Amino acid sequence: MKIKYDKILGRLREADESAGVPLAACTGISSYATGSGLNLISWTDPDDIEDVAEWLRTSLVRKEGSVPSSPGDGTVVATTSAADENKNAYASTFFRDTVPDPSKTYYYKLFSMTKTGAVTISDDNQIPTATALTPTLIHTLSQAGTLTNYLNVGDCIVINHPDFDPSPGYSGQLVRFMGYDCVTPTVASGYSHAAVFQFEDCLYSTTNNYKEMQFDPAESQYAFTADETFQTGKTYYTKSGSTYTATTEDTDWTAGDSVTAETYYEKNPNPNYNYGCNKWVDSNLRQYLNADAAGDAWWEAKNIWDVGAYKSRPGFLYNLPFKSLLVPITKTVAIATPYGGGSTTCEDKVFLPSMLEVFNSKVNNISEGSKRWDYYTNNASNANSRIKLINGVETTWWLSSPYASNGSSVYTTTTTGSYNYINAYSTRGVAPAFAL
Repeated sequence: MKIKYDKILGRLREADESAGVPLAACTGISSYATGSGLNLISWTDPDDIEDVAEWLRTSLVRKEGSVPSSPGDGTVVATTSAADENKNAYASTFFRDTVPDPSKTYYYKLFSMTKTGAVTISDDNQIPTATALTPTLIHTLSQAGTLTNYLNVGDCIVINHPDFDPSPGYSGQLVRFMGYDCVTPTVASGYSHAAVFQFEDCLYSTTNNYKEMQFDPAESQYAFTADETFQTGKTYYTKSGSTYTATTEDTDWTAGDSVTAETYYEKNPNPNYNYGCNKWVDSNLRQYLNADAAGDAWWEAKNIWDVGAYKSRPGFLYNLPFKSLLVPITKTVAIATPYGGGSTTCEDKVFLPSMLEVFNSKVNNISEGSKRWDYYTNNASNANSRIKLINGVETTWWLSSPYASNGSSVYTTTTTGSYNYINAYSTRGVAPAFAL
């Protein structure tokens, strides 16, 4: 009994004695931060002191620059109360607070009040420094199946890819949580879950002069043959100045004879060769986004006419700090009718969303993915949710889906949030996605 009396006496000395005995500090206090200005805070409200003090409410106060000293010293951002019958409302879930200016520092403190007006002024009620929701922690939570206890679809976190400019007002790039288990991890990866994040805006670098990119560059019309011996039925060309001349089998060469290196050419059979290829699997953009090597060390030609538009850059993964945490996915992509139609699959660590995943629309009757991503489903009627910027200006950005009727056009999301298509060799914004 003496111990209980001493605790009560100690709290009386810290408080206005005329208001009675203040309650103990809150317990179970925890906080997490996304870096984008969203803070997650949870706590358990104090118990009553039998026959001495009865809980009335708890206020969470936020203040810029210093710790609040009283309930009126700052902005009350959350309250639990006996009147609202929501005591311990944030004991098993988080209160979500978005600060006015993410570039500034804010502090939080809890203040509980009794029905007689005694306020708990305790250092133990100060919210501790938030645990950052980094890609490492998110990966752990995602694979444990508990990420949605922390993040809601649509929340943004901040990452830091050193090759690109940060989002305005932030220390790194904003990426948005697009959905949970809306893509499929590869079987070989062993992962059970995939939390998809997409860059909020398109990649841009002032220093490196990285801006809009081609989906796939124009191919060459002629290229040196890769054949080591002449093949019957094929047409080979020789070049004089800028003129290519077709040669004739059995007159200029004989099938089976050795081909002199860098002497004979083949003509590109694709009539749209100068517009680029709309196959995601073979695109230069896919190669770049999934490359983990220095410049001039990652690009591989997909055919003898192929051209590497960005091969001098380091691959997107090369300088990405958390590349080891990425969940590789199996991606289904439609094939345009001129290439035979149907679909194929590929394994990607970094990818672009498809027409299905953004607009819930099939291409060539192919479902390119399991479903529309949750963020785009939740905002289906909000075209602004699909608009992205590059260096502060609205821009059209690439999807991974081909336009079915030709071999060169690719679907994009426009500056109004609708969709269109354009030739693959065009330059448009790139807003990559990845899974953790």
